[in-house]
Amino acid sequence: MAGVKVTDLTSTSTAASDDIFYIVDTSSNTSKQIEVGDVVNLQTAYDNGNVVNSATVIIGTDNDFVVATNLTTPPSGGTTIAIGRGTGDGATASDLIALGTGSGANASGGSLVAIGNGAGVDDTSSNTISIGVGAGDQNTGDNAVFLGELTGGQNTGNNVIGLGNGAANQNTGDYVTAIGEDAANSNTLNNMFVIGSQNLPSYANAAAAAAAITVALGAHAGDYYLYHDQSDDTIKVVIP
Repeated sequence: MAGVKVTDLTSTSTAASDDIFYIVDTSSNTSKQIEVGDVVNLQTAYDNGNVVNSATVIIGTDNDFVVATNLTTPPSGGTTIAIGRGTGDGATASDLIALGTGSGANASGGSLVAIGNGAGVDDTSSNTISIGVGAGDQNTGDNAVFLGELTGGQNTGNNVIGLGNGAANQNTGDYVTAIGEDAANSNTLNNMFVIGSQNLPSYANAAAAAAAITVALGAHAGDYYLYHDQSDDTIKVVIP
């Protein structure tokens, strides 16, 4: 289609579900029709209790925007954006962004971002970002970032970063950075930097590591590659 224009417009007060608009292709002198269908008037939705086709639609004076289904109790915190089935159900958190089925349900903290099915459920913390299925579930630690499935679940530590499925799950330590699957799972220590064993290669000794981590085998020259040395049970580095 070389170009289109809208033509022959007729003013109407309200579009009906059976109204039809046409887009005209001037190069071939043919038209494409567009049916309005399912037009939702938000004022009408508000007057009808904020429910449209079984979905709760709320645009509130406190900057709330909610489109969700299966809500027992719509979120009541200020400045809420919730999109998805059951999203933000029962939440009282202020400044909540929840995307994904059931995410942010019953959250009562402040400045929370929960993205992914079941993310941020029952989160009572402040300043937390949870991304991933079940991430940040029942988290109570403040100033946390969780990325990965079930990452940061039931965490109570403050200032925690969890990257990887299950990382920092049930962690109670403060100032913890956990990288890798199940890293710092059930950790109780403070001020820790933890790398999951699945994310760190293990070699018999330094010679074996140097032979395995080479540019010819895919390593990038000049980078630092950490590995576990089995000969003395330490973490060392190879620079190919």
